[in-house]
Amino acid sequence: MMARISKKQIKDEMIQQTIYHVGIYARLSVDNHNEKNESIETQIDIAKLYIKDKPEFEFYHSYIDLGKSGVNFERNGFKQLMEDIRQAKVNCVIVKDFSRLGRNYIETGNFIQKIFPFLGVRFISVTDGFDSNHVQTEDFCVNLKNLVNELYAADIAAKVKSTRKSQQKKGSYTGGYAPYGYNLCKIDGKRVLAVNEEEANIVRALFNQYEAGVNCKGLIRWLYQNNIHRPTEYRKYKHIYSKEGEVLLEWSKWTVKSILTNPVYIGCLIYGTVCKENSLLKSYQNSSFTEYSIKENTHQAIISQEQFFKIARQFEEQSLHYSNKKKDTQSVLLEEDIFDGILFCGDCNCKIKRTALIKNVNPSKKIRKYTYHCPYADRIDVKKCHNHRILLEQLQELVTESLKKQFLFSNIKKQDMMEYIKSQLELKQALLCKNSDILKKKIQTCKKRKSEQYLKYQSGRMDLQVFKKVQQENRQQVTLLSKKLEEIKNQQKENDMILAKQDMIVNSLLKRDTAIELEKEFLHTLIKKIYIFSDKRVEITFCFQEPNRINKI
Repeated sequence: MMARISKKQIKDEMIQQTIYHVGIYARLSVDNHNEKNESIETQIDIAKLYIKDKPEFEFYHSYIDLGKSGVNFERNGFKQLMEDIRQAKVNCVIVKDFSRLGRNYIETGNFIQKIFPFLGVRFISVTDGFDSNHVQTEDFCVNLKNLVNELYAADIAAKVKSTRKSQQKKGSYTGGYAPYGYNLCKIDGKRVLAVNEEEANIVRALFNQYEAGVNCKGLIRWLYQNNIHRPTEYRKYKHIYSKEGEVLLEWSKWTVKSILTNPVYIGCLIYGTVCKENSLLKSYQNSSFTEYSIKENTHQAIISQEQFFKIARQFEEQSLHYSNKKKDTQSVLLEEDIFDGILFCGDCNCKIKRTALIKNVNPSKKIRKYTYHCPYADRIDVKKCHNHRILLEQLQELVTESLKKQFLFSNIKKQDMMEYIKSQLELKQALLCKNSDILKKKIQTCKKRKSEQYLKYQSGRMDLQVFKKVQQENRQQVTLLSKKLEEIKNQQKENDMILAKQDMIVNSLLKRDTAIELEKEFLHTLIKKIYIFSDKRVEITFCFQEPNRINKI
């Protein structure tokens, strides 16, 4: 008689037969106060050592976030990990400990106990001895550890904030680098700004010239002509004026404007953010800052208050002028940019930008005229590009003619092209279907959670205030998910119509029709890059080079 096999044994055997594609996640925290932060390499080595000599594990990839807080999950490395999980490339996540995954106990617990299991992902925290496939204790232990991590992060943040506020009350400079025109020194334990006369003379010159009517573009030219390094290069070379053999780059408009609008040059330190509804000038005069956000006479001024506020008023007038101008143009429809992301300068390889100007056709009608240009064409330094502007109509004509020649003189056949287009649309549809299924399951989970919450409230395990709060959050989540699901349905309907449209465009190109209306979807499906040169020559790189060979985009 055969011995009875327990359910646990069956489960363990099934687990052993599964091959796990491992994604190792490592994070280095931004807060390193009194914390021994293991290096990224150490965290990865610990995880790799864990899976060594275990045949059920196959290492796939390491996902890294450097200098990222564990309080939220808006991290590039973690986002890439989740994307690979959704694409079934990873089905096992290994971290050194819970805190590397996150320090928000609710979100971290949600991933470990809800999201990962829902996606069929095994989760392992090496030093915590946690394996979601072999849970030995109740969820309480996981929640407790994550709660401690969150409290630790909150405690560190509170201490840093408190220390900074204390320093600000004393008039201490709490920024990083000293503003241009000042040196940073320590006096009686305070970080204080001291005037650097050589830099201060340049700051005064900028204020004086702007007051006299020279605009920011003129100031940038003056700085370049006088061989004055930008603040970035100044910190690198340790001297203001460019010497032989050093790269001299033009100042950005943002840097010049930030100097002309910084109250630090009148001896004030501003902490926090100026109220958005008010300008710098109004906020300063009305004292509409947050508590302890402004300290006067903390250091020696470089310019007078009279000059500073005069220039501030000039910026106010300019801002009002541009604001009114923007209101006038908002009524004119802004058309879709069909070349966005695939148009590049053939001379310097920089991404081409589009600008729009409003043109009066008649007193009652206005239209937008679009122009494409290389952003480096306006530079005055060594990075200057000699590629000139081109009108949208000219660009469309050049690209269309280039496409016709490509189809006429190459081995590209309509059947191969349409098969490629169809394959790309099928991939998009498959991804949309997958995302749709995920959203539907999430909505079902929310509805199930709603019932669970009600039962907890009825049994007295949840008070009314918490119940109302979680129910509201649940409703908001369902609304958001439903909205995303509706967007996916609309995209699926649009994709069904795209193939027919693109078939018409291909026919027109092959027949060399004179009137062809190019569409964004068509261009982005078939083309990787379009290079336009200063001599109005166009080169097109397709997503495939041979009829029977499709290159990855």
